[in-house]
Amino acid sequence: MKVWLLIVTMQALFALTFPIGKLALAYTGALFLVGLRMMLAGIMLLGYYCATQPWKQISKSDWWLFCKMALFAVYFSFVPEFWALETMSSLKTNILWSSLPFISALLSYYLLHERLTKNKWFGLTIGLVGMLPVIFMTGPEELLAGQVWHISLPDVMMALAVTSCAYGWFLMKELLQRGHAIIFINGVTMLLGGILCFITKFLEKLQSANYEPLYTQFLPVMGYTLILIIISNIIGYTIYGYLLRFCSLTFLSFTGFLCPLFGALLSKLLLNEQLHYQYMIAFFSVLVGLWVFYRDEFLHDKKIATCKPQ
Repeated sequence: MKVWLLIVTMQALFALTFPIGKLALAYTGALFLVGLRMMLAGIMLLGYYCATQPWKQISKSDWWLFCKMALFAVYFSFVPEFWALETMSSLKTNILWSSLPFISALLSYYLLHERLTKNKWFGLTIGLVGMLPVIFMTGPEELLAGQVWHISLPDVMMALAVTSCAYGWFLMKELLQRGHAIIFINGVTMLLGGILCFITKFLEKLQSANYEPLYTQFLPVMGYTLILIIISNIIGYTIYGYLLRFCSLTFLSFTGFLCPLFGALLSKLLLNEQLHYQYMIAFFSVLVGLWVFYRDEFLHDKKIATCKPQ
């Protein structure tokens, strides 16, 4: 019961980041919001790391991995997501993020040559095909942002964000195998990613004749940023790391279907967003697709059956 309560809490917190991010974007742009959030989160995490354990020397080869992870897991994941969120509903953004396990599987297949069973291919197909009604359901603001091959640019940017995030997990795994603590990895990559956002914003300012201000009101931006850091970067991922001690990664990935379920409720309460039938199709497709995809692993993973502290 305790584990399930933590799982529900974690997914609810992750779902909350989408409407909170949407509210924050009413006062600032994606680059500044992501840069501020990641820099503050990186400083907090590294500060805690330095206060609790000795600093670990980073080799030149590891620095290259940290830079790649900052680029893909932070910059190319969060900047396109929040840019899309400016014109896209928070619930649609949430549902599109649900394709992450399927994109990770495809990357494993192509990059690591991991074998996918017929069940996995079937589940992957169900999940991704179920996303199509949501992708092709575009609002006026999304169309004004631009199109690529008759697909709205925000949808393309979300595909980039999810793919980059999935690739970032491969880099995370390699850094963990080299002996770096997860809090240290997140701290360094978030700080580097935040700096990269501010560098991009500075270059944008130099090239733009009509440069817009960084924000319209600072206090709401800072308030929403701190909320995002607390519920996601600190509490959410702390719960995730704790749950990995008792539950398999397979099971935790499967519980990701709860995120858009909470997203539907929170988006309605906080933003009064409408729940279209296309969202329901996508939600059930993801749920069924995840179950089919992970079914073989469920049958062979005893942790799934118990999933409780030892």
